[in-house]
Amino acid sequence: MKQQRDLVTKRAPVSVLDLPGMERWLSGMAAQGLILERQASFSTQSFRFRRGTPRTGRRYHLCPVKDWDSPPSQELLELYAAQGWQYVVCTSRGSICFHIFFHDDPAAPEPFTDTDSLIYALRTPIRRGVIALLSSGFSLLLALDFCHLRLGLGPVYRSGLATPWLFLCVCCLLLFLSSGTDLIMLLTFRRRFSQGLRTPIPLSVSLHRFQLLLGCSSALLFLLAIFSLSVTLGFSHSDLPLTNWDPDFSLLTLAEVEGGDGWTPDENRTVSPHGWPDATPLPPSSAFHTVTCNDVDIDRSLVRTRYFIDQSGSGARGRASMEVHYFIDPTARSAQSLLEELEQAVLSEDGYYSQLPASLPFQSAAVPGAEAFRFRRDGIHWEILAQKDRRALLLSYEGSRDLSQWFPQIAQMLTQISEP
Repeated sequence: MKQQRDLVTKRAPVSVLDLPGMERWLSGMAAQGLILERQASFSTQSFRFRRGTPRTGRRYHLCPVKDWDSPPSQELLELYAAQGWQYVVCTSRGSICFHIFFHDDPAAPEPFTDTDSLIYALRTPIRRGVIALLSSGFSLLLALDFCHLRLGLGPVYRSGLATPWLFLCVCCLLLFLSSGTDLIMLLTFRRRFSQGLRTPIPLSVSLHRFQLLLGCSSALLFLLAIFSLSVTLGFSHSDLPLTNWDPDFSLLTLAEVEGGDGWTPDENRTVSPHGWPDATPLPPSSAFHTVTCNDVDIDRSLVRTRYFIDQSGSGARGRASMEVHYFIDPTARSAQSLLEELEQAVLSEDGYYSQLPASLPFQSAAVPGAEAFRFRRDGIHWEILAQKDRRALLLSYEGSRDLSQWFPQIAQMLTQISEP
């Protein structure tokens, strides 16, 4: 326990690329009796110090090296030892690594400073920086492509999986900016080295803080993306039979609309591949798939819950079908905006196939229980848009009934049932 209390972790107030600033900070820590031991494992800007006797005359020197965690060569140790410098530890920052040496004589001569060798040592970190920039750029393009596919489905069928991809897009953008900033600092660092300058890189403190902000923000967004994905996958369901679903609102069923007597809901059926059963050779079992009927798909995300309710069957009046896209948004304002997006998507067929002509406009109706209620009809085809508070729905019906008689029940679907 005493050994643990003797170790202290301190965060460097300057970037490692600010060699004079870092060397002065380490010397200041030694003057306070905090002797450098190693770099902290959890942060490239934090270091572990051991409490001891203050070393007021101790100086530190950072030397760029080619490979991560590579011990200094015997030749390098001898060159530094010839002038009294002792090796402490290897520290890294992003794509670049440094060997740290110290000397207890403040008047000791400067250590080995072969500029060409030091510049050569920066070739590998710069190459890594270019690879990191290209990799983060490729990841950003990939995330944008997936996000575009999700958002391109339109507001009707937009999946909750779009939310994690949005977080990942911003995360990849921040990583790309961080990699670009890191590469710029490395190139600037090499140029100044070639000019024999050991003064701080211009705006090094601001760039360092900017990179810290990018790193923390990207890590937070990545965790949000993982959490959002876990919520979406953990609380979403597909093809859940309506008989096994207990919604928090009064669901209008197709059996109620069609009268109930003699009503027979469609059953799940297996769809065979084209040419079956005469196909040769025999198609694999994966070629057959099951079409589910009278079920609900539940799609949850951090910002929206979406239900897709599918009902179909036949009765005394013939066949009928009804689909309901039901949304629960975070705010009433967002639900109102969603209703406008749904109307535009239906009229422009943006990711939504409508059996009604695009030229047929929606008509507004005053229906108790709904803040907004719009409908349009063409023969046996109906489409209804409704919204109340944080809830909105798009209902499409195909059947012989006059659906206007059921407007109050449709509006009632927008009211949450109180918990007992």
